[in-house]
Amino acid sequence: MHDIVFPKNNEEEFLSIAKKLGLSLLFAYPTEKPGSLLCLDEASPSFAKLASGKNRIIHVRSDPRLIIERWKPAFITGLETLSRKDRLNQASSGLNHIICGIAVKHHTTIILDFGAVFSGTPDKQPLLLGRISQNLKLCRKYKTPYIAATFASSPYQLKSPHDIDSLLNVLQNQKV
Repeated sequence: MHDIVFPKNNEEEFLSIAKKLGLSLLFAYPTEKPGSLLCLDEASPSFAKLASGKNRIIHVRSDPRLIIERWKPAFITGLETLSRKDRLNQASSGLNHIICGIAVKHHTTIILDFGAVFSGTPDKQPLLLGRISQNLKLCRKYKTPYIAATFASSPYQLKSPHDIDSLLNVLQNQKV
């Protein structure tokens, strides 16, 4: 199991705890570092210059379809946290069958952001879990590659792979 983390000059601590948990880590940095991932926010000023290419994580704030089609990132996250109001019979999870097809075509992996759930307020956690559940079902139905990540900024925020797998299994079997 892999996890994506944001280290702050504490890579050795992360690696020590990840080894105990049985995790392999992908380090994400706001700037380029060899052998790491570059994490971009869609609102950053250098977004247009850096967005396309390998090892890019893009945190979506607006239209994920446009981002995937134009920039073809390796990873995309933030779909569950888009500020749309849920409908009565459907969660506005930021993902649909069209975006899943485009992500498969452009080899973009969807990242399910459990860090937002773990660090969120108690009133937002059920909303985020429902959206992640819907995105998980869509990814599995349309064979869209996905991974679950905690985006930990501290080594003590890491979660065991068994805990994340259990949560994914529960969310897959829930009705949204």
